[in-house]
Amino acid sequence: MFRGGFGLLYNRYAGVIFDNIRQNTRSLPRSAVAALILVRSRALPRLEHLVCARANKLANSYPANPSLSFGIAPDGALCGDAACDTATKVDIYGAQPKTPVPYVYVFSYEAQLEPFKQVIIKVGYQGNRSRKLVRTIDLNRFTPGDTFDGHQDKFQNKGSNGQDCGPTNPTCLAPHATGNNRFNRIFFPLPDVNASYDAMVVNVTRRLNHGLQLAGTYTWSHAIDTASYEVGYQQTDPSDPALNRANSDFDVATISRWLHTGRCLFCGAGMASSAAPSAGGV
Repeated sequence: MFRGGFGLLYNRYAGVIFDNIRQNTRSLPRSAVAALILVRSRALPRLEHLVCARANKLANSYPANPSLSFGIAPDGALCGDAACDTATKVDIYGAQPKTPVPYVYVFSYEAQLEPFKQVIIKVGYQGNRSRKLVRTIDLNRFTPGDTFDGHQDKFQNKGSNGQDCGPTNPTCLAPHATGNNRFNRIFFPLPDVNASYDAMVVNVTRRLNHGLQLAGTYTWSHAIDTASYEVGYQQTDPSDPALNRANSDFDVATISRWLHTGRCLFCGAGMASSAAPSAGGV
């Protein structure tokens, strides 16, 4: 007997990867000048005002932090002085106006045979291909070259060969900006992650007398992707996702399960007992 199937699944976002926009400058900016962020207690119920751009004059509110109370510049940066000539660097979050919905192709097929009486063997394949999954990158690190001179200032002054940028340096023809120096980190969800999963599944079932049945399943699988998490970690070189293509962080190579079922002699008619130990390894 042969059976198989194919499907297309859409992995809609629950909004989690976009929720951090509440930390942008107009809401709750994250700045290095503030050591405490969103800390609450009974004694200090509104301690988050220590890091807000402005604070009201309610009894349960702290006064505006002088380092964070100069307003917001037209480009969204947090003003560092009254004239807004400098900026207090904060983290901000963005997203594409139309972030595509990730989708997954799933497919499987299985062959079943009975080589001996009361012995059933199933050998199958299960796999999927995921497309347009998201990884969160720091746009201020997306273009390499910032730290080639030993300084992280969002500007490339030296090429990858360690020489000053200029017309005679083939790795850097001229000094140029690699990011926006008015902000600290600019987090951005980028939907360019692909992933794959392939598995061989073997199942053997043996029917015995008195309703007893023994079954064992062995799975060999391999999961590969270019990023295993949507938000949090940062890739070594975010500009080239192919460099991060490797085993998934959650990859488990082998899984074995054994199951026995049978009628329970002390449970009455129609009752059954079962046990299913399992083992897995990377």
